[in-house]
Amino acid sequence: MPLIIGKIYSNDTTVINLQQKRLYTIPDKIYSLINLNTLNLKYNKIDEIPEEINQLVNLCRLNIGYNAIYDIHPSIDLLQNLVELNLDHNKLTYIPLCIFNLTNLEILSLNNNKITKIPEEISQLTKLKRLNLYNNSITTIPDCVCGNSLTELTHINLNGNDITNIPTEIKNLSNLVSFIAGNNYIKTIPKEIFSLQKLKCLRLSSNNIQQIPQEAINIPSGCDFNIYSNPLDDIKLKHLSRHSISFVRLMKEHNMKLKKCIKDIAAIRIQFWLKYWINNRVKKTI
Repeated sequence: MPLIIGKIYSNDTTVINLQQKRLYTIPDKIYSLINLNTLNLKYNKIDEIPEEINQLVNLCRLNIGYNAIYDIHPSIDLLQNLVELNLDHNKLTYIPLCIFNLTNLEILSLNNNKITKIPEEISQLTKLKRLNLYNNSITTIPDCVCGNSLTELTHINLNGNDITNIPTEIKNLSNLVSFIAGNNYIKTIPKEIFSLQKLKCLRLSSNNIQQIPQEAINIPSGCDFNIYSNPLDDIKLKHLSRHSISFVRLMKEHNMKLKKCIKDIAAIRIQFWLKYWINNRVKKTI
């Protein structure tokens, strides 16, 4: 039975938690635990995933977030039982193509790296349900993300990137529940996104959006539709008057007239929060 960081593990061990152990490498003796199902290596100083990782053939969940990973050995693609891979807060500048051979992945999390591109090979992850890529440097959402291959996707988080456009193909993601893409450079909301009947969360705050499409009347009732801090020149929401949206948050930091908005939407059950942050004070206009 291997001794790992002062603790003896039996060969039947299925879960190991080595979070915050000041590790610089993955302990070699872990690779002998072929029944391992879950491995947590968060908050260490590991800088690579070595070839030996391929020995953990029964691994289903690997969390190696908050490390210093810059390289992943291609042999990781032998972990065909892997359903969750967390590589948040590392030093990856690209998504290694070997990851897209993990065809049973359901959760892929790469938040807070230095990734600039989503490769087309992501379409191979046909069972993917959650894709987390917030706080990177991605400029484009490729059509393949919204194609017919990734229809199992329920959650996409692209907050804090450099994205300028949402593909109209997003209409193909019929199971999408949450789409978060705030703090980007998006200029328009594709009308097709409002046809997604399972959508519960649509957050597009702090972009460059100027208009709300008329098709917003089709957004599911109760959806958290958040577009605060966008340069909305003229809020004309009469086309929403027949619909009930639980939260539509519209924040403008300069000269939006709330009284005009109220006249335009008097018949709607929408809560508006108008916040002006000037000199650390909140001024409310009724």
